[in-house]
Amino acid sequence: MYKAAVGIQSDYKLARKLNLPRSYIAQIRAGRLRLRLATILQIAEELEIEPLEIIVSLEFKKAKPHEVDRLKDWYFKETVKTIGPRMCAQSGARWFRGRK
Repeated sequence: MYKAAVGIQSDYKLARKLNLPRSYIAQIRAGRLRLRLATILQIAEELEIEPLEIIVSLEFKKAKPHEVDRLKDWYFKETVKTIGPRMCAQSGARWFRGRK
């Protein structure tokens, strides 16, 4: 999901950008590896997204039915914080004023 947002086409390129082994990325995607907080913060910084976006997106698949709506709410709140700058970056715009 985040690869496309930053113009990365493969797990290999994402692993190189994050300075992590490609197998590590594959294990994260398969849900076999639990990320440490330090790694989540590193990934968020490199991809210029909110760390909570990563946490919620990883936990969403494992959420119990009664937790799903709350996770959706948190994910939406965090995504809204970064969607403007991301859209500008992908469109080639040079600035984003954001909400006040």
